[in-house]
Amino acid sequence: MTIPRTPCNECGKPARGNKCRTCWTAARVASGAPRVCSECGGPTSRPGAKKCIPCFQATAYHMMRHTNCSSCGVLLTEENKKLKSAMAKCDTCLRAMKTDRARKDYQDRPRLQVIAAAKKLGLDTDEVGAYYDDHDGACDSCGGGPTGRYHRPVIDHCHRTGEFRGFLCNGCNLAAGYLDDDPRKARALAVYLEGTIDGL
Repeated sequence: MTIPRTPCNECGKPARGNKCRTCWTAARVASGAPRVCSECGGPTSRPGAKKCIPCFQATAYHMMRHTNCSSCGVLLTEENKKLKSAMAKCDTCLRAMKTDRARKDYQDRPRLQVIAAAKKLGLDTDEVGAYYDDHDGACDSCGGGPTGRYHRPVIDHCHRTGEFRGFLCNGCNLAAGYLDDDPRKARALAVYLEGTIDGL
């Protein structure tokens, strides 16, 4: 929406009010508005300003609205105050917050990686995520936990239909691949191992 301009009452130039900016500034100066910073005594940036720009920035509202740590309540000083967006914390609480966040990110990383892999394979991410939560990422074949370089379960899916079948550890996934996903070969290998390894 465009604000209509009207002639200035003083000089006749287009203005958005009764006076243009030049005449408004001149009137402020003529009225005796202070041009000296109330903090340091230096010149202000514009007529009517109570503080210069450096002093205003040092005591701006968004810097002073927090006088205590938002977590533990300790009084903030220049030595221990840390501003994080609109949240003020002391050094101790800020370090603890970063540690907790890093721990949570580390714990959630395998699940996020599985969901990203499912999306890349064109699978339903909600289905894969729910399956991961129900089985805690355990291998559906041996029941072991994630292994391999990335320490996360491998998504097992049918390469012909693209259907999601479950999770395998890195070892079981490699074994299934070498056996061409053929149950007959897997059973034959199991029979062979049972007859050749003592104690089975």
